[in-house]
Amino acid sequence: MEFVHREFGHRIAIDDLAKMSNLSVSQLQREFRRLFDMSPSDYVGKVRLLMARRRLEESNEPVGSVALECGFYDQSHFTKAFRVEMGITPLEYRRRFAPGPK
Repeated sequence: MEFVHREFGHRIAIDDLAKMSNLSVSQLQREFRRLFDMSPSDYVGKVRLLMARRRLEESNEPVGSVALECGFYDQSHFTKAFRVEMGITPLEYRRRFAPGPK
């Protein structure tokens, strides 16, 4: 399993995160779930969606660009994840919550 580090644009494997925290992968996952009530990958997904929501509110970037910049594989993957979390598509979200004329 890999995560994208947004600032540097490179992938970080969960194995590397475990090594950085001096834990095995299973210990990291267990402790993360105990502390945050979710897996590390669920957390990363929520952070990605939060970043995407902010970009949709604050920019006019194409939805596909927002998806890629926030670590999603493509616009389709992003739209599915966004709809599950928010109940609406990214474009609908932008229309409702972006400032400016509606």
